[in-house]
Amino acid sequence: MTQRFGGTGVISLVLSAVIIGLLWQFGVFGGGGGGEAAQAPQQITQAENATGEANLTAITPAIAAFFADHGTYEGLGDPAQGLLHYDASATGLAVVSADASSYCIQTIGTPAYSLRGPGGTAQPGPC
Repeated sequence: MTQRFGGTGVISLVLSAVIIGLLWQFGVFGGGGGGEAAQAPQQITQAENATGEANLTAITPAIAAFFADHGTYEGLGDPAQGLLHYDASATGLAVVSADASSYCIQTIGTPAYSLRGPGGTAQPGPC
């Protein structure tokens, strides 16, 4: 009497290991795989930085119009006649300093971006 061994047990184990390995690689197990979840906070920070910089850059014409009308930057932070009077979309910004010849405006919140002028560009950090 000859005994015959079937290879189906070993083959099914190998196939199961391969399938589990592929599923692991594609992120079915392990919460997202490939570090994509770790990249999300960095992408949000980059978007916030771009928004802060864009908001400050967009109000530059309103600041120039204020200076053309008043001959000074003093009063730029006045809620009634200042920056918001010239550009109603300038919410989320604070006039930190404004005198006869210069100003500094920054975003409210985190991360802070600031714009020193005239002639400056938006920079990371507060005034």
